[in-house]
Amino acid sequence: MEKPTKKSGFKPKLQKLKTKAASARYGYPAKDLKIIAVTGTTGKDTVAYYLQKIFRAANQPVALIIGSPTKPITPFQLHSQLAQIKKVGIAHVILETPATALEKQLLLDVPIFMSILTNITPAQLGYNETNPYVATKASIFRDSPQFSVLNRDDPSYDYFSTFPARTASATFGRHKDASTKINRSKLYKKGTEANLAQNSTNFDVATFITNEDAVHYMAAAAAAANLLGLTTDHIVEGIASYEPEASA
Repeated sequence: MEKPTKKSGFKPKLQKLKTKAASARYGYPAKDLKIIAVTGTTGKDTVAYYLQKIFRAANQPVALIIGSPTKPITPFQLHSQLAQIKKVGIAHVILETPATALEKQLLLDVPIFMSILTNITPAQLGYNETNPYVATKASIFRDSPQFSVLNRDDPSYDYFSTFPARTASATFGRHKDASTKINRSKLYKKGTEANLAQNSTNFDVATFITNEDAVHYMAAAAAAANLLGLTTDHIVEGIASYEPEASA
């Protein structure tokens, strides 16, 4: 679980200069890419991997950038990777986005195409702009991305829903108003199944991950994929093909 971070010794002006310098050094590559930023307290990596697999099921090229918890990605590393991704002609980039990266303004000069929020926990954090952790997470929604995806079951939903997307928004969860609704789910020793309702269609998804959280992560990826025009068949095949051990 991601924990709220402390800013001891953090120098925002210096970090801002470093980030802008990195973007300029590599020719502002992010402006020509469709960045899909996945944030939240838990599940960021899983949702990012699900989406990667869904793109691959649709035979669409996609890049995935996931940093190490012990060695966060630097601005120069990020923009270097983005420049390489642009060079080979890949349009979509899925970016796992922890709070530390947002606090250090890693996404400055990176226009966000789609913002995805898995959840915000624990509940005692408080879901409003006065909470530094929540406000940090909101930064990728505040500038009106093209698309946004929110957890309709999470207590933070009312706060994050105040930030509109330019084109369309989607929600996921067991809530009756979720656009990708979890109808039911079942846990097994070696995986999890769920039935989802989306666009007046019910379909089953399955994953090798065994826990209740995986149900919401599958729904999050399905909601995002639907906004991006990927089909139910792509969603089902992509999610089923993700093997955590192989991606670690």
